[in-house]
Amino acid sequence: MSEIGSKEYFCIFGGGAIRGLAYLGAMQAMQELGVTIKAFAGSSVGAVFAAFASLDYTCEEFRELFNEVNFDLFRDVRLDLTKKFAISKGEHFLNWIRTGIEKKYYGDKYQKDKNPPVTFKDIKKDFFVITTNINGCNPHIFSKYTTPDFEVAQAVRISTSLPGLLEPFEYDQNVLIDGDMMKSWPMWRVNEILCPRDSRIIEFRLEGAKCWPNVKNSVEYLNAVFATLSNFATDYIMQTYQPKDKFDYVKIDTDHILPVQFTLPQSEREKLIMLGYDTTMEYFKKTLLQKKKSLLPQYTVMLDHLIKIKNAVKNNKICDAKSYICDMFIYLCDAKRYIDIAIYDNAVRFKDYFFSHLQTSFFLKSTELKDKRQVEFYLNNLYDEVLERCMELEAYIKEFSM
Repeated sequence: MSEIGSKEYFCIFGGGAIRGLAYLGAMQAMQELGVTIKAFAGSSVGAVFAAFASLDYTCEEFRELFNEVNFDLFRDVRLDLTKKFAISKGEHFLNWIRTGIEKKYYGDKYQKDKNPPVTFKDIKKDFFVITTNINGCNPHIFSKYTTPDFEVAQAVRISTSLPGLLEPFEYDQNVLIDGDMMKSWPMWRVNEILCPRDSRIIEFRLEGAKCWPNVKNSVEYLNAVFATLSNFATDYIMQTYQPKDKFDYVKIDTDHILPVQFTLPQSEREKLIMLGYDTTMEYFKKTLLQKKKSLLPQYTVMLDHLIKIKNAVKNNKICDAKSYICDMFIYLCDAKRYIDIAIYDNAVRFKDYFFSHLQTSFFLKSTELKDKRQVEFYLNNLYDEVLERCMELEAYIKEFSM
């Protein structure tokens, strides 16, 4: 079964500071649903979860790790704000991340402050940290492909550098800050490495209240500004990309919880975890189910066109095949907005190959195919791909309609 149709994903976690506790519940839900994550990426607090998940932290280990942590990140407060534009150096936060990573990676061989730093090349699973380069106004991605020798904990710390709160980081003569500054775009669009052609993408976004009637202090003001920008972006992105087969979006609405509300009591932390769990479960069991029900007819119609084309080519009715291909692409003018881009691209390649291998005999007034065997090879591959997608959709619908 292909990655596009199965419950295998390239998973991207967005930021949201303390709200990120909801990802514990999301991970638990995906585990229970049998969802497999083949690669992780994250920005801000999403990078924290992506890092630990790439090291195969279990849900129980996640809960233990985050239940013990004190989220008061401002214990190492700066007295001089003129150079680094932040009230926290973030050293305590970095040490907590580093300890969590090294304990899991080294296991029984872990010795505090004595083990070599864990770098990206040490992580077997594909894992990407999204940061923002404010000098170039573009993203900077840390990974084993781009920065193999860079320390994972340091990259995660950079991605959490929320302007005004945690110090930015100077890297290669550029200043890097919180990766969530790229959130006005789908996170998979900020760099092509985050959107593998043969993988389904699931992106988690943490949002809160859309209405701030009484802004009383600087913290609430900062929250209101980021919430306004983030909510608008997320709503637009979900309306645009959610209907597409390749992309799944899970928006976790944390309502009253502020991103920088770091002193949450245990009861509120548990509510966030359960919110992530319930939201993710509802997405896979209801929202995604309805989406797949709407996608199935798109592929079924395409499959019907391909059957006609196959029969025409098999019986050397090449003019009929040309007509059927044209009919299919008239249909795809609209359907390509929804079907997987890899399948559409393969359809285009088949069409181009077919028409580039037409041979017309003016004397016999007939049209033939040069290299018919290769044309049929591409056609059969496309047919098998669409058929498999239909079967996968039907299987998912059957599983979650019971």
